[in-house]
Amino acid sequence: MIYRPFDSGCGMSDNRFESYGSSQPRSHNCCCCCPFFCCRSCDLSCTSNPSAPSVNALTAINTAAQAPAANAVLTFAENPTLIGNAISHSPGSAAILIHTPGVYQISFHATVSPTAATEVPHNSVLQLQRNGVDVPSAVAAHLSLNTADASTIGFSYLLSVNTTPVTLTIVSKIANSSIASAVINVTRIGSTSSGCTATV
Repeated sequence: MIYRPFDSGCGMSDNRFESYGSSQPRSHNCCCCCPFFCCRSCDLSCTSNPSAPSVNALTAINTAAQAPAANAVLTFAENPTLIGNAISHSPGSAAILIHTPGVYQISFHATVSPTAATEVPHNSVLQLQRNGVDVPSAVAAHLSLNTADASTIGFSYLLSVNTTPVTLTIVSKIANSSIASAVINVTRIGSTSSGCTATV
C-alpha cells in the first residue's frame, strides 16, 4: 500500500495520511483522487467496477503448421489462457475480439519456413490487422534461403482501443509459408483515461 500526506490546504494536518483509492473518512470536503497523485478540496466522481477481474488476458495457440494463401488469416486452435471478459476468441477461428476500451499489449510469435517445392529464397511476412487494416510496425518477417530454413519470428505491440468492438487477426502476406507453433498473447494493461473526474 502506498500513502501520501494530505496537503495543508485541505484543512487537515500534514501528518494525516490516506491510502490511494481508499474510502477513508475525510472532512472539509477533502479527497484523494483515485488512484493518482492529488489531494485537494473537490467533489470527486470515480467510476469503477469492483467485480471486474484485475487482469484481462488471452493466450491463443496453434501448434500444427498452417500454409495460408496470400493475405489469408491464421487460425488458433486453443485458448490455454482466457481471463476476464474484455477479450474473446472462439477456438479454431482467426478473429480475436476486444470488447473493452483500453491499452493492450499484443505479442505474437511463430516458426516459419517455406513449404515444400517453394522457390527460394522465400520471404515469410506475418502482419497484425485491426478490423482488416494493417497495424503499422506490428509485423514479423524472415527470408529463407533454402526449404529447410526455419526461423522463429515475432513482434510486440501496444494497441490503444477507444471504440469497441475491435477485431484482431494475423495475416500471412505472402503464400507458400509454413507457419507452425503460432502463439498470440493479448493483455489489457490499463485504461485510456484515469476513470476519475474532479470538480473544484
